[in-house]
Amino acid sequence: MSKNQFRSACPLLEESHRLDPAVASKFVLAKCYYRMDRHARAFELLEDIQKTAKDPADVKLARDIAAGITPTIGKLTVSLPPPSMRPEGLELHLDGARLNTSEHGSAPVTKVLDLGEHIVLATAPHKVPWRQSFLVTAYDKPITIQVPPLVDEMPPPAPVPQAKTSPWVLPLATLGVLGLAAGTGVGLVGLENEPQRAGLFVPMGGSLVLGGVAMAGAFALWRATSTPTNASTTAGVPLQFVPVVGPGSTFGALRGSF
Repeated sequence: MSKNQFRSACPLLEESHRLDPAVASKFVLAKCYYRMDRHARAFELLEDIQKTAKDPADVKLARDIAAGITPTIGKLTVSLPPPSMRPEGLELHLDGARLNTSEHGSAPVTKVLDLGEHIVLATAPHKVPWRQSFLVTAYDKPITIQVPPLVDEMPPPAPVPQAKTSPWVLPLATLGVLGLAAGTGVGLVGLENEPQRAGLFVPMGGSLVLGGVAMAGAFALWRATSTPTNASTTAGVPLQFVPVVGPGSTFGALRGSF
C-alpha cells in the first residue's frame, strides 16, 4: 500500500480499533501509523500491546517491532510545578494537543515523540501562558522540561476619567468678553473727551473688573471641570487678567501659566 492509501485507511482502522480494541487491530493500526511517519504513535500502541496482551508471542512481537522503531523517536519528560504552586485550571498542551495531567498527579508527564521540533504550552485562567520549543534528535537523548509557576496577568488599565465642562463656562466667558469690551470702549471715549475722562473712570474700571472676574471664573471652571481628578499637575503662577490703561490705548493682558 502507498502512503496515500494508508492516509485514507488509518481513520477507518482507528474507528475499528475504537469499537474493538483487539490485539490484532492494534498491530494493524501501528503499522499504518508507521507508514504515515507517525512513529511515536505506533510505538505507543506497541507498548500498549506489551502491557495488555496475554499471548507471549504477541508481547515478543510487539517488543521486537518497537525496538526497530526506537531510533526514529525521542522521549520527553515534563515536570509540573508542585501542587501548592500549581494554579487552578492548569492545562498542558503538546503541539496543540492537550495532555491529561490529572492522571499523573504530582508525577512528571512522559511522552514519546517523533524526531523534530515540538512546542510545550502551559495555560491557566488569569495567568500569562508559558511556552517552550525544543528539538528531539534521538531516543537516547531524552528531553526534560520544567514548567515554572505561571505569573499573573497584568490587570487591565484603569479607565481614564472623561472630562466634562461646566455649563457655566460659556456664559461667564461671554460676560467677560462683553465686560472687557465695554470697559475698553469707555476708556477710549475718556481718552477722546478729556473733560469727561474723570467721570468715566468708575464705569470703565467696573466694566474691566467685571470682565476680568467673569473671564477668571470661566477659566477656573474650565480647569476644574475639564481636567481629570487623577491627572498630575505642576506648580505655577495662576492665570490672571490684568487691565492695562495707557496713553492712547486701553487693553487687557493675561499673566501666569496653564
